[in-house]
Amino acid sequence: MKAEVREHSGKNYKVVNGTWYHAETKDQVIYILENARLIGMRVRVHYGDQSGKDWLEENDVNGTIGRSIGPIKIPLLIPRRDSMGGGGLLEQCIIKIRAVGPKAKVLYQQPRYHTGAFLVQPCADIEGYISEVLVDGSVHARFQKAGQAERWVIFK
Repeated sequence: MKAEVREHSGKNYKVVNGTWYHAETKDQVIYILENARLIGMRVRVHYGDQSGKDWLEENDVNGTIGRSIGPIKIPLLIPRRDSMGGGGLLEQCIIKIRAVGPKAKVLYQQPRYHTGAFLVQPCADIEGYISEVLVDGSVHARFQKAGQAERWVIFK
């Protein structure tokens, strides 16, 4: 797949198979997203910064890759098979892509990828929550049931 560079409204894009990607999107990410789109593979995308630190997003990160309609067809993340559309990807911020389902595996990972340091501890300050996960010393998530925090850390 060869990317063609195009300009529209003062912005540059990489266009592959008719899909318009942000100019800063890595070619390897484009290749994986296009293949996933063409075969209908479910993926999970991980967003992060240039240092490779995962933002640990939990919403709007799983689905199949589609694309918008109109003259500039941007990549979309379609959450379910019966969905009529989905949100646009921040494809230039993708630092990891995993296949979802029976053939789950990492398809792409930025070389400096990291999540920060996790620490699971009891949650004493909010009624109804028994544990919390700190990421680099700050509370990131709280859980109401035993084992949820540990499973969350393993999943990340």
